[in-house]
Amino acid sequence: MGYTYNFEKSFDDISSDPLNISSATIDLGDQFSVGAGIAFALNERMSLSTSYAHQFTLKTRVRSQGGQWQDVNGSDASSGSLNLGVTYGIAANLSMLANVAIGVTPDAPDVSIGLRFPYSF
Repeated sequence: MGYTYNFEKSFDDISSDPLNISSATIDLGDQFSVGAGIAFALNERMSLSTSYAHQFTLKTRVRSQGGQWQDVNGSDASSGSLNLGVTYGIAANLSMLANVAIGVTPDAPDVSIGLRFPYSF
């Protein structure tokens, strides 16, 4: 489980029009995340894992100088992904981790592939 808090930040100019300067405060939506998974060893060098991770992002809000907070439509998200991975011990202090994440919600990336080689000293 996780929670990310985003602090409000004020900007001098958020307008895309160079003739219209408008300052505002922006509050990015906070995020909640949950996940669970399982891993099992095939032998002393190789293991397989599977997990599911889901992240909820709340709406972004904008407040013009002296105005009221307004929600930004479409800024909230619900992103879920199914993760499949394999870890292989190459040496006593070097491993190879390969994983594939498959997005299961419209807000998640369709596919994400990762390859890491963690080394412990």
